[in-house]
Amino acid sequence: MTEWVPNDRPITVRKRSAEGCAASPHRGGVYPNWLSGFARQSLGPTCSRIAVGHLARALLDDGSTSRNAKGKMRFDSTPSTCLLSLLGSTLGCLSTVLSCGEAGGARPSASAPLGTGGAVLAEMPSDDPDEGVIDTTMPADFTKADIGGWKLGPEVSEQDGPDAGTASEVGRSDTCGSRLTGVARDFMNPNYSPESGHPDFGTAITELQKGLVLDEIGAHGKPILGPDIARGNIQSPQSFAQWYEATPGVNMPYFLELFLEPNGDKFTFASNGFFPVDNVGFGNEYLDHNYHFTFELHIRFLYKGGEIFEFTGDDDLWVFINGRLAIDLGGVHGALPEQADLDLDAQRLGIEVGNEYPLDFFQAERWCCGSNFKIETTLMFTDCGARPIIL
Repeated sequence: MTEWVPNDRPITVRKRSAEGCAASPHRGGVYPNWLSGFARQSLGPTCSRIAVGHLARALLDDGSTSRNAKGKMRFDSTPSTCLLSLLGSTLGCLSTVLSCGEAGGARPSASAPLGTGGAVLAEMPSDDPDEGVIDTTMPADFTKADIGGWKLGPEVSEQDGPDAGTASEVGRSDTCGSRLTGVARDFMNPNYSPESGHPDFGTAITELQKGLVLDEIGAHGKPILGPDIARGNIQSPQSFAQWYEATPGVNMPYFLELFLEPNGDKFTFASNGFFPVDNVGFGNEYLDHNYHFTFELHIRFLYKGGEIFEFTGDDDLWVFINGRLAIDLGGVHGALPEQADLDLDAQRLGIEVGNEYPLDFFQAERWCCGSNFKIETTLMFTDCGARPIIL
């Protein structure tokens, strides 16, 4: 069963089981994906959201879905019943064409139906009526970078769940633009607090060290250390686990949002002074900036063919695509570039054109006195890592 519920962030979905209409023959998909994919190509992102909303209403009306005690939509029919409902409700979705005009046509008014009650399939946050449409201008409350910008959000609390900041198992029903949300974690500088500082931060320059982590991501969605960790100045697997896990007294986690500036088919974020946790968490600890932090990002994308994902920066950086290592820039080093060419690496990454895949991004800033961070990509994101709903 899969549930959609409204949230203060763009809506996300977490798969609880593969029963009924939530079942899918391919990884990472449920029934709205094929319909919204067609609608997105034919109608544009705005009209496709309304079309999917009509589908939600049709399914509720004909009994293929129900609501639980909290008013959330649930899909609990058998696959055959669900398929019949989908075919029937497609006629209702096609009526959206007439109200939307030509492909990618006029945006509906704020009162346009997107679903029914609390079961909106693709609800937009009230302060962002263009969600799902690529922003060409950085929001005013973001900190400007050399290209793009960032916004530090609230501290991650226990109620956000242990996997706050992770992408949902299933992508949203429309493109999510170029604002990516992950989790930054601040660490104590051991040179400032010898007894409390983290032993992996601020102690040595190692230069580039490839192979510090295994080629496949762990079952918990985090990198797994290889056997030779000393060359990366990593004390132990336990100390490394703290880089990307909330550990009271060791790190302080905050939501962090990046705005990637669009330029043609490319999206770019670039900063030669990337210090998103300045003056928060444990503070700058007598330095001009807060140099000791990590950033974790979990997103999803639709592989269309021909895409690249490139990172340039320091220090450690690992990118996994479909759970397999695509970029390996481990170690404490100066700014270095590496690119994942999805077509060239498709066989090794186990990806095929037309399918949706996860991208898991792990960065660490472990040394002063600079912080360089650049992402450039042609990927079309389907889940931008918004705060998940724990069901």
